[in-house]
Amino acid sequence: MKRPIPALLLIVLLPAAVGAQQSADTTAMVEEANRKLDEWIDSTRAFVGDVRIDASDMESFLEHYDGFSSLGEEMSEDEEFVDYDQVLADPAYRAWAAANGLAPEPWLKRSMRITALAMRDQLQAGFAQAEAQMPEQRRMIEEQCAQAGADMCQQMMASLDASMAMFEHQKKRFGDLPQPTDAERAVFERYANDLSALMESGDEDWGDDDWDEEEWEEDWDEQQ
Repeated sequence: MKRPIPALLLIVLLPAAVGAQQSADTTAMVEEANRKLDEWIDSTRAFVGDVRIDASDMESFLEHYDGFSSLGEEMSEDEEFVDYDQVLADPAYRAWAAANGLAPEPWLKRSMRITALAMRDQLQAGFAQAEAQMPEQRRMIEEQCAQAGADMCQQMMASLDASMAMFEHQKKRFGDLPQPTDAERAVFERYANDLSALMESGDEDWGDDDWDEEEWEEDWDEQQ
């Protein structure tokens, strides 16, 4: 079982130098990442679609988040996204829920709805930030491309285009996550500080990494 927040999120622009070395695999990699994301978005919409959260659900989520996350860390880390059926069938999860006085399926559904609603809001801002950085990223890659041979330059630009297409796909699909009702929005506003502190204390990437020019150039130099 995974931690409650998917690991594969917003950062989709591949380092151009790495893309040049692996251009033959880029399309397959992007298609596989998109497939996994599509499956998770669709399964999440289905899993949380019949529940709504109130203040008591949010308080329970905040109280038990660390314990649930720690439980996930002790289990399989093979998949990027939560498999809800697997979690519900897991004896360790059911034992943890019982020990904490929680109904396994209702608690997981409401907690995953909170996660999905929070993630959607976080990523809307993250996508906007990433889009603002894209022209500079393209400029840097084009500068490096001008110093490379024709074949490598073609591969680099193909990798960039594939990464941009992946970004657009992620932007669209994360936008398909559930939107809060007015009542749920009020709950989120009431607990905004607590929820923000909880998410920031974790080690999951919520898509707010900045473009690191120095790190990118180091990656490029290592490939030369």
